[in-house]
This record gives sequence, structure tokens and C-alpha cells, in this order.
Amino acid sequence: GLERENRNLKDKAHASRKLLDEQEKNLSLIEKETDDDLEMMRERLHVVMGENEEKNQQIMMLEDMVDSLTIEAEQFNKRGNEDQSLLARLGERVESYRHDQDELQAANEELQN
Repeated sequence: GLERENRNLKDKAHASRKLLDEQEKNLSLIEKETDDDLEMMRERLHVVMGENEEKNQQIMMLEDMVDSLTIEAEQFNKRGNEDQSLLARLGERVESYRHDQDELQAANEELQN
């Protein structure tokens, strides 16, 4: 009877060990899958961050372009206004020149009469 009980105990121990081995295998499999999932998520995150970085760069470039275009437009407007006042002054000068010419002409004609 003792031998049989011994064998039973050995069998149970063996079965327990087998069960433990199975559980350990399952655990390390789960661990590996989790690690793989984490790695994949990490990579995806890197890709997304990279894409965002690229978008940010493009947005900054566009903002710079808008800024310099705005500055150019302001300078252009300023120059346009300066040109207009220059033209106005020129017009006034031409007018007064014409006026002087007319007066000269009139005085000349008077002198001849």
C-alpha cells in the first residue's frame, strides 16, 4: 500500500509540475505578446509623432511665408502711397509751371502791345 501511495504522490507531483510548466509557458507567451503589442504601439506613436512634426514644420513654413508676404504687401502699400504723393506733388508743380507760363505769355503780349 505504501508503494502505491508513493506512486500516487509522484504522479500528482508530476501532474502539478506539468501544470506549472504549462502556466509558465502561457505566462511567458502572454508577456511576449504584450511586449510585441507595446513595441508596435511605440512604433506607431513614433510614426504619428513624426507625421505631426512634419505637419508642424509645414505649418511653420507657411506661417513664415505669410509673414514675409504681409511685410512685402505693407512695403508695397507704403511705396504706393509715397508714389502717389510724389505724383501729386509733381502734378502741382506742373500746374504752377503752366500757370507761370501763362502769366509770362500774358505779360509778354502786354509788353508787345
